[in-house]
Amino acid sequence: MFHRWSPIARRRAAVVSVLSVAFALAACSPPPPPPPAPPLPPAIALAAGGSHTCAIVVAGSVKCWGQNDRGQLGNGMKVGSLAPVEVVGLSGVVELSAGGYFPCALLAGGSAKCCGNNGNGNLGNGTNASSAVPADVLGITVATGISVGTYSTCALLAGGHVKCWGANQYGELGNGTSQSWSYVPVDVSGVQGAIALTVSNFHACVLTLPGGAVKCWGWNDSGMLGNGTSVALSAGPVDVVDLGGATQISSRSQHTCARLTGGTVECWGVNGYGQLGDRTRTSSNVPVRVG
Repeated sequence: MFHRWSPIARRRAAVVSVLSVAFALAACSPPPPPPPAPPLPPAIALAAGGSHTCAIVVAGSVKCWGQNDRGQLGNGMKVGSLAPVEVVGLSGVVELSAGGYFPCALLAGGSAKCCGNNGNGNLGNGTNASSAVPADVLGITVATGISVGTYSTCALLAGGHVKCWGANQYGELGNGTSQSWSYVPVDVSGVQGAIALTVSNFHACVLTLPGGAVKCWGWNDSGMLGNGTSVALSAGPVDVVDLGGATQISSRSQHTCARLTGGTVECWGVNGYGQLGDRTRTSSNVPVRVG
């Protein structure tokens, strides 16, 4: 039997049909984009790592961005970010340094925290488990500076001593051994009066007073320690020869440079790309003048 719909029923059916189509279209539509990330607040200091960057911002908090597969952004996740994200639990940060896959922060009270890759004990927290949130570096309470390398970290302490932790197969911890690693900070042997430090891939250097002398330790197959030799490594600090009056040092990969009183610069180590600045491509195990 054929039933005729009343006008009211037809209108209701039409409304239901329209709503059904609308709901179907909504279900197929992509979700709305997330709101844009807030802009980075004024930065006080920066530190760039392998594929990530961090900045100290308001009140000593920290924001990081970039690669995050090891938790190096410190936001509790392991998903990269194209915009700055807040590092959890950090305030009062006065200095930052970033390495291959982990950054470390020096806090106003002299303690230190690190996050990210920890395969060699790079975070100094007594384990080798990576951490996506900042972990306390054990035994660091009076630090005045911090420098992160590719696989190890060193802290400058009040009184001019230095402690390092992380990878050590090339003697880069400076404690007289070349055991594979240390998960906690160890004392660098024979360093006194240090006022600055720099940590690179497999070697580290300190600037000392009085006199602005420089000492280095670690890998040395191409003269990275600047002591006039190219022996494989030195597990303890050695003097950089013919160098005095240094006021600043900086190292990366396999070479180191020092700025001297008066503004001249001298460098040593690998020179395959002309990184020593002496108009040659010849590596040098002693400092050469830039220019």
